[in-house]
Amino acid sequence: LAQAFPPPDKNFTSAVEMALGRPEMQCPPELWVERTEDRPGHPDEQKLSMLTAVRQGLHGYLYRADGSDFGPFDTLPDAVDCLADIQGDMAVLTASLHECAELHLAFSELLSDEAEGN
Repeated sequence: LAQAFPPPDKNFTSAVEMALGRPEMQCPPELWVERTEDRPGHPDEQKLSMLTAVRQGLHGYLYRADGSDFGPFDTLPDAVDCLADIQGDMAVLTASLHECAELHLAFSELLSDEAEGN
């Protein structure tokens, strides 16, 4: 997430907003919700919302002020400090993070600029 959508946050927000309007041909099948009686097919808002929540919850870690890489923490207190700064319910965040990781390629495809040209 940090590499695909570096600050400012408005770039990520804009990419999500544009993704919500994409037609089926420009949306990976894993992220497409089929048409129902009352609604046409559309990109999955719940999954995009989950991705946004994960990004927000991990924002302090993903966009550390020191610009450090994702390498291992130097000390246990460093790791604990990072975890203490994470916002939200850790169990929900962990489950969402796992699902987002499984959908990483689909999210990357849907949120990329190239999706417009498919």
